[in-house]
Amino acid sequence: MTKLRKVLSIMMVSIMTFTLIAVSTVNTAAASDSKEVTITKTLSIADGITTPSASFTFAFAADTAFDAATPAIANKSVNFTSADVKAANTNAIEKETTNIFAGVTYPHAGEFFYTISETAGTTAIENGEMAYDTSKYRMQVIVAEDTDGTLYISAVNVATLDDQNNVDQKVGSQPSDDITGGETFKLFTNTFTKNGGAGVDPGEELDSALTITHKVAGTAADKSKYFTYNVTLTQSPTARAALSYTGKVGSTPYTFTTGQATTVTLKHGETIDFEVLPAGTKVSVVATGVDTYTPSYEYISNGGAKVTQAGSKATTLTASDILVGEYENTIVFTHTRNTEDIPPMGIDINNLPFILFILVSMGGFAFYIVNKRRTRTQG
Repeated sequence: MTKLRKVLSIMMVSIMTFTLIAVSTVNTAAASDSKEVTITKTLSIADGITTPSASFTFAFAADTAFDAATPAIANKSVNFTSADVKAANTNAIEKETTNIFAGVTYPHAGEFFYTISETAGTTAIENGEMAYDTSKYRMQVIVAEDTDGTLYISAVNVATLDDQNNVDQKVGSQPSDDITGGETFKLFTNTFTKNGGAGVDPGEELDSALTITHKVAGTAADKSKYFTYNVTLTQSPTARAALSYTGKVGSTPYTFTTGQATTVTLKHGETIDFEVLPAGTKVSVVATGVDTYTPSYEYISNGGAKVTQAGSKATTLTASDILVGEYENTIVFTHTRNTEDIPPMGIDINNLPFILFILVSMGGFAFYIVNKRRTRTQG
């Protein structure tokens, strides 16, 4: 019995010791769960624009009126360069800060508050305009104390502030791409815009954002003849300007409202000149078919390689969704007619097969009548 009691006593002591170790391990692990948080910056930018070299800084104003011991959080920044390219079929690039609580020590358990804002830049960026986000956010940091006295961040909550700095709406977090197990808050969105043809480096801006030119060619082309074009602009997804733009033919202005076709007639050598048109705009041009003329067009989009497209004689030809980028943007339509394209004696060679069919049919019918009469006479 005595031996049995000793064995049972040893087993109980072992179990208690193991339990204490297990509890201590679980509680200590809580400290390692201290929240790591980043801020995600969104830069809206349209196709046809190079990402600018820009730095965006976020400030955290500690609310010492709530708790005088609230520790400071250093400003955090994200940097963009031309190497940052947005994904296909998107209009924005996202980047995260580092952990905003790195190096921050809290004096005690409880809650602490901050106001988060973005510091606006003061320098123009590469012939473009940057619209800074003026939103402000309230951040609550809840600090807990472990059983061993270790302090850790147990929760972080963020909400928008209205114009009177009152808490408006809670902002949800997402898993952080930069911190394993961390989370991020998407708080600030800036929009970078640029005029078509504005280039990248200062001083590179072209005279025109887009030109659409009409030409005729060939030995029988009439240079005094007017041709009809329908031009439709599709608004850049990040443009903040008006929805209507001016294109001039010589000194005559035309108003082009995005999403609507505008009709313009041009003769040889005339051009629709858009001095201002946001990069990211798309343009479609429909050239109405003209008898005996064969249409074609060539274009350069955002300074790229020249693209050509030929049409068929007397048919309508459309150049669709051509991107207006920050570099050169030109579209040139050419209608070609040579002397052999003009039917002799006013006969349109396009109708010649039908005319021949009618003549052959009439000849066959005449032959039938004559042959029938001969048969009757001989009979």
